[in-house]
Amino acid sequence: MSEQGKRYFILPMIIIFILGIAAINILKNPIVSFFIISLAACLCGLISGLSYQLVKFIVHTLNQVREKRALEKETSAEYHKA
Repeated sequence: MSEQGKRYFILPMIIIFILGIAAINILKNPIVSFFIISLAACLCGLISGLSYQLVKFIVHTLNQVREKRALEKETSAEYHKA
């Protein structure tokens, strides 16, 4: 995985964790709050990172299909010329 791909996993985790720690006074038990915030941060990072990877995979696949179709058109045009 590239550095850019890792950013989409790590940055949302850090942002959600920091914002969650800032709002930790919501529950009476700080330990439970900390674990809930950590879980939410990990889930947000995982969702955003996997979404990025999925979009990247779809775009790559679509580009390959376009290139393949363009190559087939060129080949069939040359074949029909001869």
